[in-house]
Amino acid sequence: MPVTVAVVEDQSLLRDLLADRLRSIPGVTLSGVYENGAAAVRGCLATSPDLILLDLFLPDLNGRLVLERIRRELPSTRFLIISALFQPADIIDLHRIGANGFLSKRSSLAQLKTALAEVVRGALYFCPHTADLFQEGMRSRRSDPATAGLSHRECEVLQLVAEGHTTKDIADRLHLSPRTVETHRMRTMKKLGVHTAVQMVARAIELRLIIDPVQQISDH
Repeated sequence: MPVTVAVVEDQSLLRDLLADRLRSIPGVTLSGVYENGAAAVRGCLATSPDLILLDLFLPDLNGRLVLERIRRELPSTRFLIISALFQPADIIDLHRIGANGFLSKRSSLAQLKTALAEVVRGALYFCPHTADLFQEGMRSRRSDPATAGLSHRECEVLQLVAEGHTTKDIADRLHLSPRTVETHRMRTMKKLGVHTAVQMVARAIELRLIIDPVQQISDH
């Protein structure tokens, strides 16, 4: 199946290598090659690639911010995050906001091809290295007394509620039914001992279960 791919990588040698490798894969068309986040946002919003191969660490905007800005306008575009220095918390956070795959820069061409195929067909992809880090991050969340009572999915819903998304938005983003989203919301309020969505978000921020959306905006 034909697929258009954009590459966002600040290191020129690796950027050129990735572009060459992608050109060698049948069915893949490069829609753009970018060396920084700002150029990537402009270019990708203009060309609407099917998939973006996105470096996590860029000289201007970090990969997380690039993902957020593009996904807001292109919700169907998929993101394969690449890095040499993944941390468990990075993977958990990027997965929560919509990254579709994670690939170490130490990965082989065969792994790159597999990652592209899996992400394009709608699967969530982890290379062996990032799969281990994801599991480590999940274990850390479960062992934290502040998060022990909430499931990963409940935390996802909670973060999106805090960001102002409607039940329908959350259901669409997480591929759930609106009723399931409401069930997660009610269970979370019960676990946190609160009675309203406002109290739930305030309590979650206090316990650092989620990222404060106001702080996110001020940081950017």
